[in-house]
Amino acid sequence: MPQRTKKEKIAAQQRKALHYTLLEPQTKFEPQDKPAATIHRLVSSEPQQQPSREDSMIGQFFVQDLRKSMIFIVSILALEIFLHFARISNYFSR
Repeated sequence: MPQRTKKEKIAAQQRKALHYTLLEPQTKFEPQDKPAATIHRLVSSEPQQQPSREDSMIGQFFVQDLRKSMIFIVSILALEIFLHFARISNYFSR
């Protein structure tokens, strides 16, 4: 593997420094002391998000495709088993 040039190393250091500066939080987070019951009440009071129409349609299509695939797989396996036993019976009838 070829070694990196000095310019490539400097560019990599600059990208790395930029990445770390973007990751640093801009403001300091100071947690406030709240009782656990208040936090629990705040968390539980959030409304439940209903699945959108697109999500339900995607789920419906997934189930339909899964059902068709399973029927196809089972029918192919049944055909393979039938052919296997048909060949065995022909083998012994000779």
